[in-house]
Amino acid sequence: MVKTLHFFWLLFLISAAHAQNGNKTYVVKDLTPDWKIVQDGKLIPAIGQPGREIHFTVTLLETEGQSLLIQSNKPVYLFLNSKLITQTTHVALSCDSLRQAGMNTLFVSLFHPKKILTLSTALVSKEREGNGHNLLRPSSAFSDFLIFSTLCLLIFFTALLKTNPQLTWDYLNVTKLFYFMGQDESPNLLRITSSVNLLIYFFCSLLASQALITTAHHSSLLEQLKYLGTDAFLPYLKVWLSLSLLILSLLFLKLFIDIMVARIFSCRDMAGLQFFNSVRILLVSLLSFAVMGLLGFALGIKVNYAGLLYFGCLLLLAGAIIIFLKLLRRAPFSTFHLFFYLCTTEIFPLMILIKVLLF
Repeated sequence: MVKTLHFFWLLFLISAAHAQNGNKTYVVKDLTPDWKIVQDGKLIPAIGQPGREIHFTVTLLETEGQSLLIQSNKPVYLFLNSKLITQTTHVALSCDSLRQAGMNTLFVSLFHPKKILTLSTALVSKEREGNGHNLLRPSSAFSDFLIFSTLCLLIFFTALLKTNPQLTWDYLNVTKLFYFMGQDESPNLLRITSSVNLLIYFFCSLLASQALITTAHHSSLLEQLKYLGTDAFLPYLKVWLSLSLLILSLLFLKLFIDIMVARIFSCRDMAGLQFFNSVRILLVSLLSFAVMGLLGFALGIKVNYAGLLYFGCLLLLAGAIIIFLKLLRRAPFSTFHLFFYLCTTEIFPLMILIKVLLF
């Protein structure tokens, strides 16, 4: 028993080191359809929905030169043939070594105390010329989605510039954020529910949705989105549109809160100015996120999308301070009351948003 466990530990260390040598690999078989869960004492198909544990069987008879690759964003307990091997987030087990150890069939179990949200299991092989294998290429679903969504957003933005350039540039005019005196905004801000403004809100929601999905794909944040976006183009598109509608609903909820609280504080004229600048700050933050991502891609630099999301949240917090300064001379009440007014309409909603996104 002890010798067997020592052997598996040695096998794991050799395979894990071997997996990190940077060689290009192809996915031979995605093992997701083989996942099973335990229900009423029986193994039943998981249908791609991992729970606290996942089980699957791998036949090693025709896996020459292949490795079993297991990846998870959180450490999972790995069991091979009901023996605990290790706790890991990434491991590649050589099928040839396992077969030489006398195992023709491998029963793999993965366990996490909480629900496993992001997990990939596949048989992979190194790139070989003339090996005769018909190897599957890694899924390009996310890349296809990102290209398609970016083209849609560029077309949408171009249409906004053509139909109403003045209002669109008003939203993008960062310098006006620091105009704390005078009537510095477009008269259109008073019609915050006009058709053009609604299109701006929808564009902002689409951009925010794309940013969140991209961050979930390239980092350990937003695990629920990573689980929803499967390795197919249409599910990514569905998640993008659904999340966009959710964000748009949250924007309208904030608008409703701004109007109601402004009426309570007897300052109805401030709601339009405040919401206009809130959307402006959000749009500028999202465009900064997009530009940094595109520059990183163009220059071949690995982008830290989690860091970009943190930076975007800091911009939103800084925006709350800017809105406070812009409303300071317009508020018909004291600075103390203005602070509590912004706590209700800006600061508390931002705290909830940051809590949901980052923690």
